[in-house]
Amino acid sequence: MGDLERQKIVEASIDALWKDEGKKYLQYLREKRGLSDDVIRGFRFGCCPRRIEHQYRGRLIFPLYDVHDNLTAIITKDPTKTSSKPFLHEEFDKSFHLFGLNMAWKGILRRRAAIVVEGEYDVACLHSNGLDNTVATSGSAMTVFHAALLSRYCGRIFVMFDGDTAGRSATTRALKMAKDMDFQAYGVKVIPVALPLDLDPDDYIMEHGKKSVVTLLREAEQRETENDFD
Repeated sequence: MGDLERQKIVEASIDALWKDEGKKYLQYLREKRGLSDDVIRGFRFGCCPRRIEHQYRGRLIFPLYDVHDNLTAIITKDPTKTSSKPFLHEEFDKSFHLFGLNMAWKGILRRRAAIVVEGEYDVACLHSNGLDNTVATSGSAMTVFHAALLSRYCGRIFVMFDGDTAGRSATTRALKMAKDMDFQAYGVKVIPVALPLDLDPDDYIMEHGKKSVVTLLREAEQRETENDFD
């Protein structure tokens, strides 16, 4: 997909979301996903109008921007589908991109810490609850390049992947990578945050609130600090 076509789809989708044709999509984002209007607008979420003859028509649109706010790719979801793979997106190298970094870098810099989650909804939901230093790997593993991007803004990277087996395995791999690459020698610490079994970050914060997530982060950092003296 060319840059112009991509931009036109995003612009048309943003416009459609806030009109009659987007009511059910907007309701879904607000009520089912717990997103604030400010975050929906800030992340430029939308719904691709059905009048557009494209494979994305009728789907929610999540544009991916780089840290300089350049539109890089489009990620989409059919909110009517509950299958394990409801997402559809352009081909892009996930190892070089973090979803939401264009919105989160200021919060990361201010808090001197980043929260890394797996999914786009996780990012948007945590931002909606005031944790504006959150980014996502878009379901892929955390990479050295991800860590390098974040190290420009902070020295603490909280890895808060899903509480399922796959999420915990991904966390283990991230920690091994950090150890093998000796991140601490460069002033970067990767801190694992364990969620209850089968809960995603957005599920957890909607059920337990921001204070509970902040407590998880503080406890995780304290454990890592104690481990430094083992």
